[in-house]
Amino acid sequence: MSTPSPTDDSAASKCIECGAVIIPTAKFCSECGATQTKAAHTQIKCVACGTEIPESASFCYGCGAERTASQNPQQKKRDETESRLVPDRPLKAPGVVDDSVHGTHSALISETKKRVTPNVRPVIVGCAIVLGCVTLLGLQIHFAATRQTELNRIAAQKEAASRLREKQEDDFNKMTPAQHLAAVKEDLKANSSEDEIAEGLKHLQAVHGTPLEGQGTALRARYETQKAQAEKAAEAEAAASLKRANADSAKQEILARVAMAKTIENGMLSEGYDVDVNAIGANHTTLRIKIILVNKAFAYQTAHSPEIIDSARGAGFKKLVLTDGYDELWNINL
Repeated sequence: MSTPSPTDDSAASKCIECGAVIIPTAKFCSECGATQTKAAHTQIKCVACGTEIPESASFCYGCGAERTASQNPQQKKRDETESRLVPDRPLKAPGVVDDSVHGTHSALISETKKRVTPNVRPVIVGCAIVLGCVTLLGLQIHFAATRQTELNRIAAQKEAASRLREKQEDDFNKMTPAQHLAAVKEDLKANSSEDEIAEGLKHLQAVHGTPLEGQGTALRARYETQKAQAEKAAEAEAAASLKRANADSAKQEILARVAMAKTIENGMLSEGYDVDVNAIGANHTTLRIKIILVNKAFAYQTAHSPEIIDSARGAGFKKLVLTDGYDELWNINL
């Protein structure tokens, strides 16, 4: 079939979509395939050349200029509908995560950080600095308040002590000689504390030059006598205590020497010697070893045995006696 000439208006028609020349009875456009059975479209002018073209045309068939979405509202509406109905990526089964989603989100987050972070970081740093300054200021105020409270407490204690001293001094000055003398009798004793004795002497000084001075002098003499007696009794008690301690120590030393003699005896018996070992003499300071077979050689070996001699000397023994119980006898000074 031959295509009609574009200049033959009686035998030709134009596609309502693309404007191509087609035969009047054609149901579809031979160029774009658009159906020709639709109702006639509204004709608009091309913004480039002014040629009247169908409103739904994508290109001007006069100059070939492309229609924009703002110039073709119907095409824009169709594009939006198709974008909603046709996904731009394959559908995934339920529960399957699309990797492209993560990539898109990561790219979005990265871009957001690039745009936002440089602006937010100075704000965060500034807020941190302000917070640190406020915290430091709060601590300084707290420490200053605490220190001031402590200073006020100390000052209040000093003030109270000063007022108490003033009151005590005032009360002291108002006392009569008889009252001072009574205070001397109460405070000035051998068993009184140092503060009480100092207070009694102060009252005694207040009686000086009054008719009661003689009684005060007598109380002072009584106190000195009691003090001397108390000191003498304390010295005697200390000496007695030391004596008891020494006696206890000596007793413990005697018991230790007796136990040592028994240990030496048991040791020699275990070696086959027929021996008796005892701690004798005053305070048991003599170690006596009686052995039937004692002789000069045994005595020499024993006298030069560090184990026996050093142990005996350390236990407080002063003499070592070796004997057979009859005629043989050797005395060794330790």
